[in-house]
Amino acid sequence: MPAGYRQRVETMIASLQAAPEIEVTRSALEFPATPAKLATAKRFANGPLPDGLEDFCSALNGFTVAWRHIHPAIAKGDDRDTGSINLLPIERIFADWHGTTWFDAVPGSDRFRNVKPFDLFQPEACIAFLQEPGEPPSNHVAYHYFGESLTPTGYGFPAYLERLLASRGTWGWQQTLLLEMTDSDAAEHCRKTIATLFPEVDLSLFRPA
Repeated sequence: MPAGYRQRVETMIASLQAAPEIEVTRSALEFPATPAKLATAKRFANGPLPDGLEDFCSALNGFTVAWRHIHPAIAKGDDRDTGSINLLPIERIFADWHGTTWFDAVPGSDRFRNVKPFDLFQPEACIAFLQEPGEPPSNHVAYHYFGESLTPTGYGFPAYLERLLASRGTWGWQQTLLLEMTDSDAAEHCRKTIATLFPEVDLSLFRPA
């Protein structure tokens, strides 16, 4: 993903707001991460941050956007008509997620102790870095359905960002990156939605690594 992170996000949001079939229901951009917040993240990360993360957060320390479309050719009247992005501030990512991704009282949930969410795009699922206790996080990101599954994508943070901005957070787009889900009805509908609403986007981005 090239430089100019904040400008690209602002341009993406502006294009959503200008589209006649789309209503933006929420948008907020954070200020750049301070040196203190970056230092906190590095301490929690036990070493180097994943590739590209510090550069992004030094320009834009997280953002949220949510939208809904009413395009008559593809509207379903449910969540498939929506888009959502919720990139967290860097100081939150590598903190303790006990009580969110894993629970003492839930047998077996400690297998998700290594999940460090950074895109909480919906209440029941996220995209996360994986960090084993006492170790630095991996560069690759994973799809996590809370309490149930964890699926590596094979993509690093910069590649995820590139696809995130291209998709505008269209519902189901993360599933297009997963080998087990990329040919599902949900993933195919997502590609159709992107092709209809954002015809300039290269759909070849939305395949497993």
